Amino acid sequence: MIWHLSSFFEVIKLRLFIIEDNFLQKDYLEKTLTKFLEHRPITVEIESFLNADEFLNVHKIDRLKRTDAFLLDIDFKTRMNGVDLAEAIRKQNAHCSIYFITGDAQKAEEIINRGILPAGYILKDPERIENVEEQVIEVAQKLISEAQSHSSVFEIKQGNLSHFIDINDIILIESIPHQRGYLSLHTLRENIIFRNSISKIAPQLTAPFMMTNLKSYILNLNHIQSIEKKSGYVLFRSGYEIVVSKRIIKKITDAFEEYY
Repeated sequence: MIWHLSSFFEVIKLRLFIIEDNFLQKDYLEKTLTKFLEHRPITVEIESFLNADEFLNVHKIDRLKRTDAFLLDIDFKTRMNGVDLAEAIRKQNAHCSIYFITGDAQKAEEIINRGILPAGYILKDPERIENVEEQVIEVAQKLISEAQSHSSVFEIKQGNLSHFIDINDIILIESIPHQRGYLSLHTLRENIIFRNSISKIAPQLTAPFMMTNLKSYILNLNHIQSIEKKSGYVLFRSGYEIVVSKRIIKKITDAFEEYY
């Protein structure tokens, strides 16, 4: 069964990464967002960094979530600027929200040409830092709306124990060979074996990125890294892989291409 997170938890949670090479502006952005979000129905884990290298030393791009959000300065002076980092993020995650921070509105053309598809821009004025407050609050309001639209969990029961799994974290669910009536759920954090069938739980997973029309699998299309048609290999971003028949690999390929 799919439930809204608010049915089980008091707040919705998401992560927001601020990457800004001006310490004062970074601090201002973090304080402004923290103050605005303080009494809203959402918990935001805000992490701030001065450049891309600092961020990449802590986080792996291929482990980012659909609901993660970025405020990225375009022009920090390191080997990788904000546009480079955004491009690397977008290659791994087509759905997280990226907002660029810039004092140069002309940068938008370069960003469009590189296919990054940002959620928006914050135009800053180094002389009057308070002018960005309205823009930052608008971004925060958008993030709340987006988080609410994606905040659903999937309930799995093991006897008297219930697990509530964010459907965005589900990599795949597969039938266990030679163990009729048992499924294996693979998520970003854990694997769970439980009694059920693909046919019974498939109708409960209606998100557009969940592929539910296979007999032995339910796949999260957002977690697929590569598909090898000849060999039948499907590799997921977590490193897990499955091997399927030519008929199934065609269905997966068609679903992947249609979704993206």
